[in-house]
Amino acid sequence: RGVVRLFTGNLSAPVDVHPPFDGTEANFLRAQIARIAAATTIVPNGTIAVDDDAGGKKFKIPDEPFEAKYAQEMIVVEENWIHRLPYLMQHGGSRYTVSGEDPDEEKEPTAAAAKAKLDEAGVENDVPLARGASDDKPIPKPGAKAEDEEGGTPAWSARLVGDPGQYGEGAACYAVAALRCARWPGAVTVYQNMPGPLPTKTAAAWTSCYVGYGLKDGAPVINPIEPGLVMVEPKELPLHPEPNPPEGTDNKSDGGEEVEGEED
Repeated sequence: RGVVRLFTGNLSAPVDVHPPFDGTEANFLRAQIARIAAATTIVPNGTIAVDDDAGGKKFKIPDEPFEAKYAQEMIVVEENWIHRLPYLMQHGGSRYTVSGEDPDEEKEPTAAAAKAKLDEAGVENDVPLARGASDDKPIPKPGAKAEDEEGGTPAWSARLVGDPGQYGEGAACYAVAALRCARWPGAVTVYQNMPGPLPTKTAAAWTSCYVGYGLKDGAPVINPIEPGLVMVEPKELPLHPEPNPPEGTDNKSDGGEEVEGEED
């Protein structure tokens, strides 16, 4: 998360960065894809639901079918969009696994005991699976601290593109709702309403796409300055006697030797 680096296109190239990254550019690309996908893949609210039978760790198709809305309604981020993939925590996974206290103990502790242990250690582990896109932290102002969210840029912005007209009762609206992620510049999600199977019903299609450099806005910036060229050693000059020696001293106070043919 602390690495800021542009890709070279050579998947076998080493990743020489600070903090150190143990892997090639192919591994670094895979890690960045996971981060970007988890943060920018959003779907309309109501298309997926949390599966309580799986302990709230998986999504399922909801029992009630999704009712498609018009694009004019879908530009309201707070009510209509949720993340499709789990949140990636600091260790790189979507959840923590806690082993038993005894290394020889094969039995894993219960989920409640594991969560209590993580809470006691202050470890981030309670991020809900179905989190709204509007819950993403805003981007702080330039120069502000990362935790200073007041006055920051919202993580998501939305706009309506195209003709918003509806031609007939229950007809589709061919406008497109476009959502842009400010946290990962280049990540967008588009949504369009379309005719459904019945004259009075409409369907919808949406997709998320990312075209960028793999750089996160607000990430730590490290721009080391290239050192200058090493200068050539200067030519050594010959030593000469002190031209005005102090009284009571010899004429070689600086360690130089008198050169024949030269005047003091």
